[in-house]
Amino acid sequence: MNCSNPYLRYINKRYISEYADYVMAYDFRIFYVKDGEMQIETENNEYIISKKSLILIPPATAYRIKACKKDTYIYILNFDLDSSHSELPPMPPNLIKSFDYKKAIIPKSDEFQSVHTEADSFWAEEYLKLIIEESLSENIYCDEMKSAYMKILLINLKREKIKEYLPKIIIETKKYIEENCLKNLTNKNIAEHFGYHPLYLNRIFNKHTGKTIHIYALECKLKEADRMLASTEKSIYEIAELTGFDTSEYFSKVYKKYYNQSPSQARKKYKMM
Repeated sequence: MNCSNPYLRYINKRYISEYADYVMAYDFRIFYVKDGEMQIETENNEYIISKKSLILIPPATAYRIKACKKDTYIYILNFDLDSSHSELPPMPPNLIKSFDYKKAIIPKSDEFQSVHTEADSFWAEEYLKLIIEESLSENIYCDEMKSAYMKILLINLKREKIKEYLPKIIIETKKYIEENCLKNLTNKNIAEHFGYHPLYLNRIFNKHTGKTIHIYALECKLKEADRMLASTEKSIYEIAELTGFDTSEYFSKVYKKYYNQSPSQARKKYKMM
């Protein structure tokens, strides 16, 4: 995510109605549907944005709200990917015929250069609420907090977008490891399960996830071990054995490296919760 300091120019929540004509905005727009459903039309496509879903529209993109169900209630955000134009006030969209392209805040990065929709993006509402709370407050560093929440929201959108382009074999390999992490998994038997050479599968897995198969499987084991520490009374020795570690000492060493605390320290903290 290249935007280090997103700038929120405007946020509001209200009922929405249809636009008779196409408009273009000078900065980014996000429409999040809290209740109802809306249909947005661009020059090249039509998008149905249902409840708990959103659409992101880049600057200088022609769009109109073609239809919406009665009492459709939305969040609207106007923002830039950085704060270089923070002196500008909120800017309403213009009709295409009166749009001034020179005033459009086109980002230098290639991120979010096209319309992006996200179905079932209910997680976004939490951040939208926090952004509105900060907007209404006079708390110290409220602008910085709004920027931070915007960055989290945009990063999550970026992550979901990346997931769309993961090769099917990577998705299936991740799922297989997660479901079988307590078994004696190796690069070889995982690759054989899918009919691939282990070196090839490991290489493309690392390319698309940033992790080797071995590391991903180890992390899955540690997460399962951590769950056992929090929710069971099994001893550390039993947990090490169940999760496939040769000794409890080795398990403790790897767990501490990953979680920055020993299994016994983690268990004490969980008991205090």
